[in-house]
Amino acid sequence: MSQRKRSGKPRSKASRPPRAQPPVRTLLRRDAAGIDVHSNMHMVGVPAESVMPAAETAAAGLPSNVRRFGANSWDLVAIADWLRGCRVATVAMESTGTVTLPSHHPCFLCPLK
Repeated sequence: MSQRKRSGKPRSKASRPPRAQPPVRTLLRRDAAGIDVHSNMHMVGVPAESVMPAAETAAAGLPSNVRRFGANSWDLVAIADWLRGCRVATVAMESTGTVTLPSHHPCFLCPLK
């Protein structure tokens, strides 16, 4: 394999000007939510039109359609209650580990683990 010889001066990347507006995204499902799963908390987002602005999320610096929940059993119940209130029928979860299933969850006993 050949090695490229690097010149002594660093490359300059052409910087892109900042966007005047955020990119437009098409909303495919108005009844869907997304959950980013962490070991000690979950970030949950729903479509903006499905929730009224709330003072507690605005105070936390989050948009009204995004909330931070803990990762305990009662927090999972609170997530489910909030999602029901926002008329969510579909949830997509993102996680990179095995922390997504509480040990008391029925799927924990699944033979496919």
